Amino acid sequence: MQTSLLDDFFGAKSYSKIISIVAIFMLILIPKSPFGVVFYFVNISCCIYMLYFIVKSIFIVSDQRDMWILLTLALYSYIFFGAYWVFYKYILGSPYDQYSFLHFGFLTPSFFILLAVTTQFIKRIKNDMQHEWMYILNDMLSIFLILSIFSLAIFSNIEARIICSTAAYLAEYINIILSFIILLIVSTTIFTTQNLVMHKSYFFAVLGSGIYACVRIMYSYDFCTITIHNTAIIDIIFSLAFFLMMCGSVELCDKNKKIKNKKFMEYFKWILLLMFLPFIFKDDINKNYTLALAVIFILHVLLTHYIKKYFEFKNNLANEQEKKHELDIILNKYTNELKLANLCLQDVVDKDYLTGLMSRSKLIKELRKELDKLKNQETLALFCINLRRFKLTNASYGHEIADKILINIGKKILEVCGKNDLVSRFGADEFLVAKKIVDEERENYLDFAEKLKSAVCENIIIGSYHFVFECAIGIETANAGTFIDVKEFIRNADKATYFAKQLGNANPFLFIKRIDEIERKKSRLEILLHQANFKKEFEVYYQPVFDLKTDKIVAVENFLRWHSNEFGFLQAKEFIDIIERSDLGDRILEFMLSNACARIKELKKAGIKPPIMSINITNKQSQSSEFIDITHKIIKEQGISPNEIEIEVGENIWVNNQKIIDDIFRKISEYDIKISVDNFGIGHSSLVFLERYNIERIKIAHEILKNINSKNPQDKQIVNAVIALANVMNIRSVAKNIKNRENVQKLKEIGCNEIQGMALCDPVEWDRLRFMLVEKTIKHSEI
Repeated sequence: MQTSLLDDFFGAKSYSKIISIVAIFMLILIPKSPFGVVFYFVNISCCIYMLYFIVKSIFIVSDQRDMWILLTLALYSYIFFGAYWVFYKYILGSPYDQYSFLHFGFLTPSFFILLAVTTQFIKRIKNDMQHEWMYILNDMLSIFLILSIFSLAIFSNIEARIICSTAAYLAEYINIILSFIILLIVSTTIFTTQNLVMHKSYFFAVLGSGIYACVRIMYSYDFCTITIHNTAIIDIIFSLAFFLMMCGSVELCDKNKKIKNKKFMEYFKWILLLMFLPFIFKDDINKNYTLALAVIFILHVLLTHYIKKYFEFKNNLANEQEKKHELDIILNKYTNELKLANLCLQDVVDKDYLTGLMSRSKLIKELRKELDKLKNQETLALFCINLRRFKLTNASYGHEIADKILINIGKKILEVCGKNDLVSRFGADEFLVAKKIVDEERENYLDFAEKLKSAVCENIIIGSYHFVFECAIGIETANAGTFIDVKEFIRNADKATYFAKQLGNANPFLFIKRIDEIERKKSRLEILLHQANFKKEFEVYYQPVFDLKTDKIVAVENFLRWHSNEFGFLQAKEFIDIIERSDLGDRILEFMLSNACARIKELKKAGIKPPIMSINITNKQSQSSEFIDITHKIIKEQGISPNEIEIEVGENIWVNNQKIIDDIFRKISEYDIKISVDNFGIGHSSLVFLERYNIERIKIAHEILKNINSKNPQDKQIVNAVIALANVMNIRSVAKNIKNRENVQKLKEIGCNEIQGMALCDPVEWDRLRFMLVEKTIKHSEI
C-alpha cells in the first residue's frame, strides 16, 4: 500500500494533521497589517489546535509528561500576551508606551521552554552519563565554547545604558540570556553523543525550542540595538517553532518511532560556528576577547582529538585482550558445559519433573532450614493435600490425562500461595505446602487450608473431559525448637491428612497428639478383628429402601455393627478401612450372607414376603470375581432364591480390566444374582457398562442429590438427567442418604423410583424391621 509524503513524515494517516498544516500555511500567508486582529485570531486558533495534541499526549506518556506540560504553558502564555499586544495595538490603538510592559510578559514562554528542555535534558544526561560520560562532557564543552563566541559577539554590541533605560530593553536583554541557555541545552541534547537515540516527539520538541531560542535572540538583539526588523517574518518563524512542537505532540500520540544520530552529526555541530562568523568579524566587537576564545576553542579541538585517540587506543587494547581470552574460553568450554550439566541436574533434582514444583528432597532441605530459622514469635504450618479417587482416574483415563490434571492442580495451589511459601508435589497425588505465620495470626492457617481446598476442588477441564476432585488436608504446626527431625514433621501432617480423609466432616484436620493413640487403637482393632467371634460379637442392622409410588419397603440394606468387649459398640465406618486392607473381607461377606439368608427364611416361615436383602462388597473384593462365587455358594447352601439377594458394589468395579469385568458379570448372569451400583455419579460409571451389563439398581450419590435444592438450574438438571437416564435404561434409581423429608416429594415428582435415608428410617435392629414388615399398612410417611 502506497503512502503519501505527509503520511511518511508524521508516521500515520490522519486528515486532522493535514488540516493543521494547511492552517499553519494560511497563517504564514496572512501578512501583519491593519488586519492584525484577523492574523492573531488565526494564530490563536492554530495554537489551540496544537494544544489539543499536546494536552492529549500528557495523559499518554510518563517519562516526558513534565516537558509537555511546560511546553503547553509556554504556548498558552505566548497566546495570552500576543492577544494582549493585538488588543492594545490594533483594537484600542494605544501608544506603544502603554503596552511596552508586555515585553516582560514574553519572558514567560521563554522561561517555560527553558524549564521544559532542562528537565528532560537532566533525565537524559543521567542515563547517558553512565556509558559515555567523557564524550558527553567533551562535546558539552565544545558547544559551550561555540555559544560563548556567539554570545560575546551579541552582548558586546548592546550598550548598557540602553538596557537600563527602559523596562522593555531590560526584558528583551533577559530574554536573550534565557534564549542562550535554551540554545545551549538544545544544542547539547542534539550534538553531544555519536550514538544518541531519541523519539521523534522529543526531537521535534527540542528542534522547535531551538528555533524559538534563535528567533528570540534575533528579535531581542535587533530590539536592543534599535534595529528595524520585520515582525511579520519573526512571528511566522515563532509560529513555525510552535508548529514543530505540535508535530512532536502528534508523533507522541502516534507510533513515536525512535531516530538515531548518525556519525555525520559529530561534524554537523561545527556548522554552529559558521553561523556565528558574521557576528565575530563586526567592527565593534572586542577582537581581543574573540581571539582569546578562538584560541581556547582551537586548543580544545586539539585536546578533543587526543582524548578520542586515547579512548580508541583503550578500546583496541580491550579488544586485543578479549581475543587473547578466546583461547582460554575454548579450553574451558568442556569444563563450563560440565558445570552447566551439573546445574541442570541439580535443577532436575530440586524440581518435580511434571509440575515444576519443589521435589521431595528439595522440600526436606528447605523445611530443615525454615525450622532452624524459626523465631519465638513465628509458626511454620505444613499443609498436606491428598487427592481423593485420583488413582481410579489415572487407571480410567490414562496417564496423559492424569498428568495434565496434576499440572492444573499444581497451578491452582500456587495461585493461593505467597511467593515465600514452599510448595511441593510430595507423592503421586499428594502436595505439601509450608507457610510461615506469626503468632497473632496463628488461627489463619485454618482459613488458608480452606482456600487450598476450594482451589483444588474447582472444576478442571482437560480436553472434552470435566473433573471435580475432592481432597483431604492435614495440618501440622511447628514453633522454634519443636521439631528436630523434619521427617517427623511431615509424617505428622500426613497422619492428619489420613484422619481428614476418614472423618470427612473434620477436613482440614489439625494434627493432635491423640492421633497416635488413635493409630494404636486401630492396630489393636485389627488384632481384635482377627480374634473376634463373629456370631457373638457382630450384629446386623437394617435400613429399608422404600418404593416412592407404593410407599412400601422393597429392599433392605444390611449394615454391620461390632459389640467389642474392649471398645464397646462400633459402627462399620470405624473399622471398615481395617477390613479393606486385611484378608477379613471374605469372612465378613460369608457372615453377612448367612445372616441375610437366615432372616429371609425366618420371614417366609412367618408368612411374610421378604424384601430384597442388599449386601455391600468392599473395594478390594470387587477386584476379582471371587465374591460372586462366595455369594452363590452361601445362597445354594441356605436354599435361598438368588433373586432375594442383591450384591451392592462401588463404581470402582469398572476400574478392573475388561477381562475381570466380563468374568464378574458372566457369573452374575449365570447365577441369576441381582447387582446394584452404589454412589453412582461421582466415580467411574460409564453408559457403556450400564448398557452392556444387567444392573438392577443405581444408588445415586449424595453429592449429586444435595443439588436438588440448588438455586443453580444446571445443578438441578444433573439430578433430573441421572434419574431420567436410569428410567430410559430400565434401571431402578435409588436416592440414598436423604436426610430432609421435603426432598422426598421433589424426588417423586422428577421420577425417582426408590428412596433411602434417615429422613424416613435409620438403620434398625431386626426386631424393629420385622415389626415394620408385619404391619403391612405402615408407609414411609407414617414412620
